[in-house]
Amino acid sequence: MITVETFKQMDMPEQLRMLETMKKTNNDDCISALLELYTHPLGDDAIDYMVGMTLRELLIQNEQATVSRLTHENPEIQKLCLQICGRQSFASATPVLLDLLKTQQDSTMFRELLMAAAKSESKDFLEIFRKMMSHPQEDLAAVAIDMIGKHQDEASLDRLCRIVENGETDENYKVCDLVTGAAMEALGRISSKKALSFLVSKIHYRNPTGRLLVHQALVRKGNEAVPYFAAILEGEDTDQKIMAANVLGLIGDKKGGEILISAMDKGNIRDLNIKYAVYEALGNMQFIKGTVFLMDGLSEQDPLLLTAVMTSLDSHLNPGVVKKLMECIRKNDQQSGRLVQAIVTAKAMNIFKTLYPENDLATLLMETIAASQDQDTIDAFREKLAMMDSAAARKDAAALSEITLSKGGKRVLVADDSKAMLAFFRTTLSGLGLTVVTVENGKAAMDLISRGESFDLILTDMNMPVMDGIEFTRRTRKHSGTRNTPIVMISTESEMSQVDLAKEAGVNGFLNKPFTGDKLRETIATYMG
Repeated sequence: MITVETFKQMDMPEQLRMLETMKKTNNDDCISALLELYTHPLGDDAIDYMVGMTLRELLIQNEQATVSRLTHENPEIQKLCLQICGRQSFASATPVLLDLLKTQQDSTMFRELLMAAAKSESKDFLEIFRKMMSHPQEDLAAVAIDMIGKHQDEASLDRLCRIVENGETDENYKVCDLVTGAAMEALGRISSKKALSFLVSKIHYRNPTGRLLVHQALVRKGNEAVPYFAAILEGEDTDQKIMAANVLGLIGDKKGGEILISAMDKGNIRDLNIKYAVYEALGNMQFIKGTVFLMDGLSEQDPLLLTAVMTSLDSHLNPGVVKKLMECIRKNDQQSGRLVQAIVTAKAMNIFKTLYPENDLATLLMETIAASQDQDTIDAFREKLAMMDSAAARKDAAALSEITLSKGGKRVLVADDSKAMLAFFRTTLSGLGLTVVTVENGKAAMDLISRGESFDLILTDMNMPVMDGIEFTRRTRKHSGTRNTPIVMISTESEMSQVDLAKEAGVNGFLNKPFTGDKLRETIATYMG
């Protein structure tokens, strides 16, 4: 068997040939020799790297040799074998790992043992994971809880629920720690009525980051979670109803749409914000009753609701929808104008393309687009017209090309996950001489700021996927370029704890839904002059 000294005396080509020979031979002697070289590096980075790679390859192919060294006296070798046993999920390692976990005193090695056990498919570690759920080190407790979820351990349900409930007490709700987040995700992986019912009951979780994790867990559950939302929509909590509609929209299941429509028919949904959420959610659900319900929504007079209806109908377009739209617009009443404005505001391109060949409707649409005072809207419809194969479309595209609106030096950033809401912002703020930049979540907004873009005012929704408004505000206040930029939080929140969290994060003011275009413009004037 080659020794470290012998290997050192070889030149590099000889060393590489020797490693290749050991790789082909692949026996315990070769592994022992490589372990010796691994723990006594030569100081040549390239050769030491090749030794490590060859050793790992042989250990991966030799379960017995790897498992037998889990109790090696050299911690470096033990750690390497632990990592490989975990990565490869070697079944024969389970009893050895169990014994080591019960007796290991060294905290660093215990962590390595736990990580190896966490990668195992064996349920033999469940009892250890259960004990580790309350470990004082958050990251280790979170690993154990993650494994509880992975193995769908229903025996741990009550403890998981208590962890989540403890996370929204007055002492803890301001931060969603690792353990609480892991418990939420674990509950989402356990297939039981109790777990689902509990998660749905926490849909308006007190901490916004935790709330986002609850929503994500429910969306992953999909149609399995849908029936549990009915009770919320029959209740009295406005915020819960809005979030129920949002999550059902993300799930996109027909049964969820039927629950939403049923709640509307029973008179359980009167608040404008909830209706808005319902209309938007139905846009993600393709079923006849949902389309009919959206068509009935064409009678809405509130501009924001009508924009949500039009945004959703744009993805539900069929001959019946087209016929209804034509009939409503051709009445030439006040509602006709609202409908045309909603098509333009929503940038409902499928509807536009279908109605445009009708000369009278084309005239109305083009007049509204030209009057929009929003360059992005004008450009979007110009591009759509340029793609249509008709002389009229080319003529109208050319006419729109001549419209160039000047933008002021002041810039407003708007972050909101609702496309209809973003469209409403753009339209309402058009004509004020501002540059309006819109994004669909806090992370996208943070990316712009991190790239060095500056803004004179930031408007952010509170509840968004990927990154919520409060977390976005916290990060914004740590960035030198936006430390003093005014931030206005847009929210439907009625619970004062959420307002307090937003203020602590660095929000300057609030714009509560529902709000009118005049109220939005008033807010802009307050913070920008």
